[in-house]
Amino acid sequence: LLHVNRLIASDFRLSDWRHVARYDVSASRIEMHLEALRDLTVQWPGGGRRFAAGERIHTENSYKHALPAFTALLRQAGFASTQHWTDERGWFAMVYARA
Repeated sequence: LLHVNRLIASDFRLSDWRHVARYDVSASRIEMHLEALRDLTVQWPGGGRRFAAGERIHTENSYKHALPAFTALLRQAGFASTQHWTDERGWFAMVYARA
């Protein structure tokens, strides 16, 4: 929100918002939201917007893929060569893909 304030000269106050993360099992993704803690209005030059308490701004999706499914997705997208490295448990991976 501070970055948005700098970019568009808005007046988002950090203390008016809380971070909410939820996992959507069916989509295999984590969704990130900012939730208004009270009724408020955010202003910027030439406009503004009212937010009701509890209203959310959806800020990010972070998809979780099993490594075999992800490398198959990369191949479908035209990446012929992939390499990967994982942690000891295989919970996290770093993937290098070359088109």
